[in-house]
Amino acid sequence: MMKRRIFCSIAAVPVFSGCATSGPLFSDVRPPAPGKAAVYVYRPYAFAGSLVSQDVTTNGEQETPLPLGGFVRLQVAPGRVVVANTGSVVIRHEIAFVVATGDVVFIRYTVAQQPFPGAKRGGQMDSPWMGVEFVPYEAAVRELRELRQSN
Repeated sequence: MMKRRIFCSIAAVPVFSGCATSGPLFSDVRPPAPGKAAVYVYRPYAFAGSLVSQDVTTNGEQETPLPLGGFVRLQVAPGRVVVANTGSVVIRHEIAFVVATGDVVFIRYTVAQQPFPGAKRGGQMDSPWMGVEFVPYEAAVRELRELRQSN
């Protein structure tokens, strides 16, 4: 019985190792390129929703994987920006905002038991809701220090 538990534990490692990112640790907020704004989207470690793969969709076009414990830094043109969480489950939540040249915005993927305003879910699912929310600079930098870049 003990050998079976050990085997199952070892066999599970490759399955779950793809759920986290292995890029460089966050070091500091970098200014955006000239004529652009920077949007940091991050997904802190959390047990709830940890096995759900998620992607970041920007303005309905750019889809970037966002593994657990990871962040992406997007450079966007000034104007209206729509960031949405998409992924392996049929849950979609998006937020729209306006950025100016030089702006830096922080958005966190968050798991909740209640739906986020405007979130859409298809099918019959009892899983937690995953959504995106703005985070103030100081709080975001503190949380980002634990995360790795995924793009």
